[in-house]
Amino acid sequence: MPELLKKPGESSQQEAQIRNLINIIDKGPRPDDRWNAVDALAKIGKPAIPALMSALTSSLTSLHVGAAEAIKRIQGSSYISGALTSLMKDASPHTRAAAALALGQQGEPLVKRFGLPRSGFSDAVPALTAALKDKDDGVRMCAAEALGKLQARSALPDLQKVAAQDKSDMVRDVADEASKKMQEGLPKTFPPGLRIRKA
Repeated sequence: MPELLKKPGESSQQEAQIRNLINIIDKGPRPDDRWNAVDALAKIGKPAIPALMSALTSSLTSLHVGAAEAIKRIQGSSYISGALTSLMKDASPHTRAAAALALGQQGEPLVKRFGLPRSGFSDAVPALTAALKDKDDGVRMCAAEALGKLQARSALPDLQKVAAQDKSDMVRDVADEASKKMQEGLPKTFPPGLRIRKA
């Protein structure tokens, strides 16, 4: 509804609804309640994005996955990729991991449809690649998963190195799965003269 046509108090009512749904994601007594709140925030759409971005920076880990999932479901919100990428530099490892998770989830359907360069998420690849060296295991794992979802083939050598050398078994497994996913998407043979454009 255009801003000028909104009824008095409608915006404040929606803001209150968004705050309540964010609170349910964090403290809802049942998993069904929390995921219903995610669905509701996704249906609200772009007006919910500022609150969801704020939830990604929360110290409450319980908020991160739900907020990232809601962002993923909001159609046409690829413009937030820059904001999510900036959160990859946050001091909190929980925020960095959540931002990486959200980049992968939000970008995956757009990459499948348009390819990485046209998806609006190619600028996230350097930040995610750098995060493969993060001191936090969870950040490295989420970055590896996101690079796999984005099919960021320029990061393939880095992923393979992490899969072979990372100190964490879980990080190695995720990096290995991501690199295999990328390799499966590469053609086995190339016509003469064909140049592969890297992400």
